[in-house]
Amino acid sequence: MKRIKINAKIITITFLLLLSPLVILNSINLNVHEQDIIDNTENYLQTIAFAKRSHINDILDNAREHINLVSSRTFLRRSLFNYYTNNSDDIIKNINSIIIDAKQSTSSFISISIININGSIISSTDDTISGDVSEKKYFIEGLNHTEIHDIYLWNNHPVMITSSPLIFNNVTIGVVMAVNSMTDIMSITNDYRGLGNTGEVVLAKWTDNLDAVVLNELRFLANSSLRKILPKENTDLPLIKALNGDEGFYEFAVDYRGKEVLVFVLNIVSVNWGLLVKIDREEAILPINEQRITTFILSIVLIVIISLSYIMINRFMVKPLSKLTEMANEISMGNLEASTEIRSINEIEILANTLNDMAHALLEANIELEMSSKALQLSEEKLRQATKMEAIGRLSGGVAHNFNNILTAIIGYTELLRLSITNKEDLEYLKEIYRASIKAKDVTSKLLLLSKKQQLKKEVFDVNENIYELLQLLNKLIGDNIDLITKFNNKKCYVYTEKNQFEQIIMNLVINSSQAMTGGKIVIETKIVEEIVNHDKDIIYGNFVEIKVIDNGTGISDKIIDKVFDPFFTTRKDGTGLGLSVILGIVKQNNGYIRVESTEGEGCTMIVSLPVSEISPEDKEKLVTDEIVEIADRSINIVVVDDDKSILNLIKTILINNDFSPYVTDDIEYVKKLDEKIDLLITDISMPDISGIELSKILIEQNSEMKTLFISGFSQKDLKLDDRSDFLAKPFSISQLLTKINKMF
Repeated sequence: MKRIKINAKIITITFLLLLSPLVILNSINLNVHEQDIIDNTENYLQTIAFAKRSHINDILDNAREHINLVSSRTFLRRSLFNYYTNNSDDIIKNINSIIIDAKQSTSSFISISIININGSIISSTDDTISGDVSEKKYFIEGLNHTEIHDIYLWNNHPVMITSSPLIFNNVTIGVVMAVNSMTDIMSITNDYRGLGNTGEVVLAKWTDNLDAVVLNELRFLANSSLRKILPKENTDLPLIKALNGDEGFYEFAVDYRGKEVLVFVLNIVSVNWGLLVKIDREEAILPINEQRITTFILSIVLIVIISLSYIMINRFMVKPLSKLTEMANEISMGNLEASTEIRSINEIEILANTLNDMAHALLEANIELEMSSKALQLSEEKLRQATKMEAIGRLSGGVAHNFNNILTAIIGYTELLRLSITNKEDLEYLKEIYRASIKAKDVTSKLLLLSKKQQLKKEVFDVNENIYELLQLLNKLIGDNIDLITKFNNKKCYVYTEKNQFEQIIMNLVINSSQAMTGGKIVIETKIVEEIVNHDKDIIYGNFVEIKVIDNGTGISDKIIDKVFDPFFTTRKDGTGLGLSVILGIVKQNNGYIRVESTEGEGCTMIVSLPVSEISPEDKEKLVTDEIVEIADRSINIVVVDDDKSILNLIKTILINNDFSPYVTDDIEYVKKLDEKIDLLITDISMPDISGIELSKILIEQNSEMKTLFISGFSQKDLKLDDRSDFLAKPFSISQLLTKINKMF
């Protein structure tokens, strides 16, 4: 009897000892996964913070550039100079007209004011701005350099002040001051995409008494812009650290609500602003906390189960065996009438079922933990993929730029040789070199497409003809079980875009439709419309070629239809989630629109709208041909600057062969000190020490009538041209260079 009781206790203790390592290992595993989540969150917050700082720096640079463009207006500076000698109403009217025109040309300007050298405002687009501002920071510092000086509330919205000196004949004669909208910066800070329910972006600056003040509206505090003050004594606050120049991740930090947060801080050096991106720690590690609660509950349940098992073993195994022992003893003592009542012998089966339930519960907990781990790995993989694509883009852009320089020299010198060689066999060799160079030029265009700096070769073509040429290939791609039907508009549907990109749109949409079908039909329909509905349900008026790709596949549910154009979003196991987002980018790049109409189970319609070309292919060809005319003026003084000597020598040879007398150099300082009048500057945009844009601005100060022809292996996407400048993409031919020069003079 005693021996049986001891065995029952041993079984129970053994179960408890087996359970303890499982609980400990599970706890360790949860701690490891918690640290993985924190590390991944750090990388994600850092990526967002660097991206937002870059965008804000671009906006600040644009603000400086815009005020510089105003201060560099020659007519404005000359009018202000004349104002000092002849303070007439006509001069004031001229100044008013100039700054009104400048304000209208830049949407970020709220107002522009002109301040004389004594600190008095003599003209402003805002009648409320007047008087003596000689002690204002933006006037004092604006006499010396262009800068962003202050931020204040204007109509309950934050605005910033920029100022720049007005210089005439190397003498500062006043200051131009502008009030700039901060709408673009606020839209960046108030964009919480990817930051969950508690994530937030905060921007701050020092006040005059060196406290920190928040610039944007906080997510959880209304009317906080330029009102929420963080005392400078709170040096442990992440924003104070950012303003003090710290950059990095803080795992245990407390925000203005008193909440524990994970936060990454940066300093925007040019204006000494603090930037932080954060998310509540509770939300970030919520999956792990849920697992901890589940594990705790399971542990309690298992302890209860083991305790009940002990009671059941004692009741249904130990006691029946004790009764059997007593009965056996009585029989041995001669009591042949001894008997016992044992109603059930299924206790072992019940215990086995209990242990199975325990194992099943542990298995479910482990599966749930693995799913959380896989979800984390997927998020990390998407982030790595985005980083890799960005790196590939930068690398391909740099390679293509350098290769375009080489191709410029090859194509140019090949053309020069063709002009001097008469031997037919040699001419054929040169033609082959030229053809190979043009093919190589197409390769660089594809590399620039990866880097988003491509020179697109747009052309006018008929959408119907282009799709018709693709039909044979499309039929092979979608298979025999799907019918491809076309319904073309009777009229020509001309668009002006890049053919390869247009074909990429059509092929991707048709393939996407076929992958949502097991059979049926896909209809490609084209027509010309005078109004469309864009993705945001707004009506856009104008002439558009509308291309519809209609299928009768599975369709798209209302829950995910708004996400189909998001990068990395996909419902297919083998999908990347990049197809439709790439198509959206191409359509926007061509000033078009795309939207989706679908009902789950009833098919899907993708609608692409591109602007109708105003001219036909024949008209376009005629315009290109008419641009080339005889050179009218060879007496102009031309200066050529490029860091690639082969390009310099090529352009020099071309110009000399056409009776020009150019100055050709890669020495920037030599050009700055050149005493000769410069009529035309031909310069590469990307150079090691100074950009071609900056060089042009410097030389215009010395040669006010100078014109500039920018050349580059990149596109002119971010280049702002005026009536005194033009752009020529590398590689270029002799006739293209001479035509550009002729157009400018």
